[in-house]
Amino acid sequence: MRTEDELLLLGLLDGRAMHGYMLNVSIRERLGHTTGAPRPSTAYARLAKLEQRGLVVYRSERGGRRPERRVYELTRDGRARFRELLRSALRDPGDPSVPGDALVLFLRALPREEWQALLRERREALAPSRESAQRLRDGHPATSPGHWLARRRLAHLDAEERWLEELLASDLGLPAEERSAERV
Repeated sequence: MRTEDELLLLGLLDGRAMHGYMLNVSIRERLGHTTGAPRPSTAYARLAKLEQRGLVVYRSERGGRRPERRVYELTRDGRARFRELLRSALRDPGDPSVPGDALVLFLRALPREEWQALLRERREALAPSRESAQRLRDGHPATSPGHWLARRRLAHLDAEERWLEELLASDLGLPAEERSAERV
């Protein structure tokens, strides 16, 4: 299980028992629709793994005519693990590389016009993520964690867009004769 997913699930359960659907709604509300958020089916599978490790327990609950459901809560070990993961994540900036970094090494395997067109598509594909982050930011008070999460995401999107613009303007260090041949 990804450490980030473990931190997220344990953190959401810290201080509040929740059933799976409630957890998924909370993830969607707090993170929006991002690639980093676990899908509902994944969250249930990860809860089962956390239970096997003794970090969460569940009790069955039935409300009205609804089917029985599992309500999860942290164990003492789960609470300790959450605090440990949180402290570690706060102190460690992690690896600044992002998916796709290695692709830059091989751009010259394609004609310049093609890789530039693909990078322009990549830049345009950032728009839905930007809109989602702006909605998340605007939907939370300026002092809330959700607002600051959205601002962080927007800063990363800004940096990606600036980087793409610079890369698109670059000749990637091609020798002069290759640069002039590409323009022909």
